Order: sequence, then structure tokens, then C-alpha cells
Amino acid sequence: MPVNILWSIQETATILNCTSDNVRRLVMEDRTLEAVRVMYDGNQHTFSAAVGLQRYAVDSDGAVTHSDGGAPAGVLRFRQSEVIRFLSEWAHGSARAVAAGLSLESMIDCKKPLAKTDDQTWTQNAKKRALEIIARQRQKDLFPSQKAVADEIAAEFRANGTFGAGGKPLTGAYIKRHALKGISSEQGKQLSTKAHRGK
Repeated sequence: MPVNILWSIQETATILNCTSDNVRRLVMEDRTLEAVRVMYDGNQHTFSAAVGLQRYAVDSDGAVTHSDGGAPAGVLRFRQSEVIRFLSEWAHGSARAVAAGLSLESMIDCKKPLAKTDDQTWTQNAKKRALEIIARQRQKDLFPSQKAVADEIAAEFRANGTFGAGGKPLTGAYIKRHALKGISSEQGKQLSTKAHRGK
């Protein structure tokens, strides 16, 4: 069984063509990239951002400290397979952006975003677009999940150069969590099911 290589935050940033701080934000804020906390005795623990936000602080160099006193708590590392998974999902969602003529570097490189929008603007745009997507799919008697809707919006945002207030690409998971609360095709699905009863 092959050993899964662990990359440092700097190596991962190089692979993703962004800064170490952007990698830290993918773990701590977007929660789309899984990390491993390596203790100084060599023990490894999957780093949960939900717990991490409460118990730990993570510096842009990947050093982890306890938030209640700053005692060292290890360092973040990234499994090679996890970084490849992240890149694969990103590439799949960005296929439309590439087709639109945007370069890989301009889409991933968070140091040079194409455009920045404040949180209120992109969330409003995302909500409007979600309702349009749900309405379009409902006409076909389809009821996409929130994740599917958010992923489609994320691909469109990357294609038209819409980035978050921090200049980061907006992932489907981030859009779902911050803009699509209460927006769902489930109500339409229930209504559609009622129309077919008795057949």
C-alpha cells in the first residue's frame, strides 16, 4: 500500500498557485480543503475546521497554536491525494470558465483576482441566479439539490470573473453555506409529486 505524501502549506500553495494564507482560508473558512494536523511527536490527526475555529489558531505558515494561550499544537500538512481531489473538483467546476477563455492562472491565483465584489453583491446575485436555475429546472420536472445549484453558480461566477470580497474564488460549498439558506427546489418537488398522485 503506497504511503500518502504530506505536503506543507507552502508546497500546497505552490501546487494551487496561490498564497499560503489562501490555503489556510480554504481550510478554515471555505472548509473545502481537508488538512492534517501533525503533532510534534509525529502523531497525525485530521484537522476539523469546525473544531479548529473553536480551539486553534492557524498562521499563514501552517503553524497551529491553541487559541487559549498560544501553546504550539502542531503544523498543518496536506495529503497529496486530498490536494489532487481538490484540484480535480475545481477543474471540473471550472470547465465552463476555461471554455470562456479565462486562464487557469487568473482563476486560481488569488493574488491577482479578475474582479472583487462585496459580500452583499455576490450573495444577492447568487440568490437571484439560484431561483432562476430552480425555475428553469422545474419546467423540465427536475429538482436539483442545493449543492448542484451552488456548483453551477460557482462555475458561472468563475467564468464571468466574480470573486468574493477577499478576492477569493467562490466555491459551490461556500455559496451554498452563505447565500442559499432557505432556497430549495424541495417545495416544488413536493407540489410536483402531488400532481402525479393516483397514477
